Amino acid sequence: MEGTRITDPRLKDIYRIIFKKILGFGSGYRNPVPDKLIKFKVQFLPPTYRLFRKINRKYLIPILLNKIKKAKIKNPLVIAYLPTDTTLNILKNINYSFLIYDCVVNFPGIEGAPQDIKDTERELALISDLIITDSDFLYKKMLNFFPEKTYQILPGVHFDIFSKADNGRVKRIKTLCFFGGINSNRLDLDMIFSVAKKREDLEFVFIGPIKSELKDIPKNVTFKPPVRINVLPEKLINCDCIILPYKNNEWTKGVIPSKIFESFATGKPVIVSGIEENISRFKDVLYTVSSSEEFLKLLEKIPELETEEKYIKRKKLAIENSWEKRFDQLMNLIEKKLEQKE
Repeated sequence: MEGTRITDPRLKDIYRIIFKKILGFGSGYRNPVPDKLIKFKVQFLPPTYRLFRKINRKYLIPILLNKIKKAKIKNPLVIAYLPTDTTLNILKNINYSFLIYDCVVNFPGIEGAPQDIKDTERELALISDLIITDSDFLYKKMLNFFPEKTYQILPGVHFDIFSKADNGRVKRIKTLCFFGGINSNRLDLDMIFSVAKKREDLEFVFIGPIKSELKDIPKNVTFKPPVRINVLPEKLINCDCIILPYKNNEWTKGVIPSKIFESFATGKPVIVSGIEENISRFKDVLYTVSSSEEFLKLLEKIPELETEEKYIKRKKLAIENSWEKRFDQLMNLIEKKLEQKE
């Protein structure tokens, strides 16, 4: 259960919501819905104001509940992602058999989140049968309050897909790439732009949807539109280094991106900033920086720091952390909790 919104849309988001999400126009990039999966398209107002919550409860949530009823879905296992008032009100009207809170974001750190997000998250955690976290920060946070039902499952990777971007051990750095949502509140673009201006011999490529206004872009920084996952390796194969330049703020405290293992699957060196606490276990196979000065110094050293051992270990880590293994982990936990409920 996702897509119930958490923050107010900006003016430029209105077009996207009305024409792309509601009416379905102009949405050329869209992940396909797997067979046997039913997707209910219902738009909700963000639960940031009392009026919005009232409209959700009185008009929009009943639409969803009616769709679920018509689909004859009974006693479902529910996975909830957004710990909001909207989610709680939906759950109150569903006779679910098992509830999982998939906690993968530090919601109190999101700018514009509902003021009571801490309370609604705690309420969702209380009624959940199982709490799944990914980053070390979120695991410790939830474990502190709900030790009996909090578990950690790291992100996974489609190894067969991302390994296609592997063209052997990197011996020189010429092109650096990032893939994913491009948001200046979450990515340290100032740091990257500063490095790019001082290293005009390098090319920085960002692949993904742009979610914030970008200014003063250096000539050697390129932004490319998002592509389907099976096409992404074609865009990364000529890349020499993957960059994950996160800012260090309240939101990123909870971040351990699935891009970690996806990047490892390419075999390429990975430079990360802002999320050191959550990736410390991988410090021997990736590189961390906290400033443009550190980034520039690292770029000079990487060719000599990179070894065959690091290259092989990154690939091995990706293989060991496939989505198939993650699914097995989750199913084992669910079965264990179901047995405890009987």
